[in-house]
Amino acid sequence: MKINEMNYVQELRLRNEKALEYVINKYYPLVEAIVRKHLSNMQHLHEECISDTFMGCWENIERHDSNKNNFKNWICAIAKYKAIDYLRKDLKTNSNIKIDEVIETLQDDNNCPEKSFEFQTYLDSMLNCLKHQDKEIFIRLFIDGESVKQVSLNTGLKEGTIYNKVSEGRKLIRKERDYQNEK
Repeated sequence: MKINEMNYVQELRLRNEKALEYVINKYYPLVEAIVRKHLSNMQHLHEECISDTFMGCWENIERHDSNKNNFKNWICAIAKYKAIDYLRKDLKTNSNIKIDEVIETLQDDNNCPEKSFEFQTYLDSMLNCLKHQDKEIFIRLFIDGESVKQVSLNTGLKEGTIYNKVSEGRKLIRKERDYQNEK
C-alpha cells in the first residue's frame, strides 16, 4: 500500500513501518528545529532526542486524537517535551542549577538573548532561501504554532495556497540544505 497524506496516521496505528518512514521524511526538519530550539547548546543530544521523538510517536500513536489536534501539532508537542526531558536529565547529571529556572529561561527568549540569537541565526539560515511572505508563513506555522486556518485569516491567503507554499518551501529548504552539506 502506498503511504500518503491521507492514510499515514491510520497506517501508523496499524504498525506499518513505511508509515513511520513517511512521518520521518515529512516531519524531520520541523522536529529538528524544535529540538535545536530547546537544546540549542547541547548538540550532542540533538540526534538522540529527534530519534526518541519519532519513537514516541510510533509507540503512542493510539493517543493521537485527530478531533482534538492535527498530527503536526501533536508531533511538535512530543518533540518539545522530549527536548525538555533531555534538558532536565542533562541538568540533573551535569550541574546543580535549578532545572525550572533554566527551562523558564529557554522558553522566554527575552531573558536569554544568546539562545534567542543562536536559534534566530539557525532559523534565518534555514529559511533564507524563501521569499519574504513564504518565510513569514513558515514562522507562523512552525515556530509560532498557528494553524493553517489562522495563517489564512491573518494573511488573506487561501488555505490551499498556504499548503502549496509550505510544500514548495520545504523542497527549497531541503535543496538548500543538501547544497550546504555538499560544500
